[in-house]
Amino acid sequence: MRTMITILMIATVCISSQLKADGFEPRINEEAAIYDIPFNTQHIYGEVMLERALAVNFETAEEAYINDIPFDTQGVAKKAMAAASAEQRFTASEEAYIDDIPFNTEIIARENI
Repeated sequence: MRTMITILMIATVCISSQLKADGFEPRINEEAAIYDIPFNTQHIYGEVMLERALAVNFETAEEAYINDIPFDTQGVAKKAMAAASAEQRFTASEEAYIDDIPFNTEIIARENI
């Protein structure tokens, strides 16, 4: 029993260390938490929007459909480029989207303080 607990503790420390090494160490201004799982909203938002923008061959001004969800490709392209730039930082008052579920990072930040 002690051996099993020791192995689990070592595995937890290793996973935690690897997450920190991969850049997932919590930073107050960049991360929010949903269901107590920290994530970098800037990184996820940029990746999701860029992936959507590249998923379909389209003219920027056209409307495209991905999974039957209409969206303005011009707006998506602008947001993807803004999120990808190094100087772009999300503020707590901006709204972000993950899997088409809107959430307000300001409210999440208040709940986790």
